[in-house]
Amino acid sequence: MKLAGTLALALSLAACSSATSVKVSLPAEQVSDVGALHLVVSDQAARVGVLWALPDVTTSAGTVHVQQTTYGSLCALAVAGVADVTGGVITLHVTYTERTALCTQEIRAISYKADISSIPPGSYQARVIVTNDAGTNVLVTRAVVVP
Repeated sequence: MKLAGTLALALSLAACSSATSVKVSLPAEQVSDVGALHLVVSDQAARVGVLWALPDVTTSAGTVHVQQTTYGSLCALAVAGVADVTGGVITLHVTYTERTALCTQEIRAISYKADISSIPPGSYQARVIVTNDAGTNVLVTRAVVVP
């Protein structure tokens, strides 16, 4: 009888543990502020075959705005940015670093929106540089006018 009770207890514990799952959820977006840079990064489900464009660079009063979408997941990649305004050059450097995490195999897309503020009015060269596992590349160099 003791064996039957022990067996029943073991089976009920096994059934309970197999029914329990842990779900980890990521924040909908990650926001960081570093100096004059305000960076908002999010990810969403994506479809295979979408060709993402180069970063879009626009301006408004005292601010340069950059946004881009590319394949990737916030579960698998940490995204950080730094901005620099030196002379007539405004540089945004975005870095994608692999995380050591277990992620789903769902195809996802990472989007970022960067605002570089407190820029005096004038003409500038805007550069967007990306570093990832493929290396460091200048994606965009464009003349802009900050009103």
